[in-house]
Amino acid sequence: MEALYGALNLAGFHGPRPRRLADAEDRIVAELARTPRLVVVLGAHELRTVSLEVLYGMWAHLVPGHFGLILTGQSGALEMVLDRPALASLKSCVFLRHRAVPEPA
Repeated sequence: MEALYGALNLAGFHGPRPRRLADAEDRIVAELARTPRLVVVLGAHELRTVSLEVLYGMWAHLVPGHFGLILTGQSGALEMVLDRPALASLKSCVFLRHRAVPEPA
């Protein structure tokens, strides 16, 4: 949550992230509802299940249609994370998978 709060520059408008997670989430949701955004999560395969559940919840329920969500991660590792039973709803919303390979030297 800290990274998303910072990436949206909410500290510049509202001060440091509130101590209560729910208050920080409310500010993030308000900002995402205010203006359309594209949220890119680098290294999503390293996030805990609960973090991905919160992102999915904001995307699917709290701010539907107001922001795009892109998850990036190591090939194979991200798929294993999305195979977690708690993330079945998130996995069902994956519309496109793209594997980037390094350019030959």
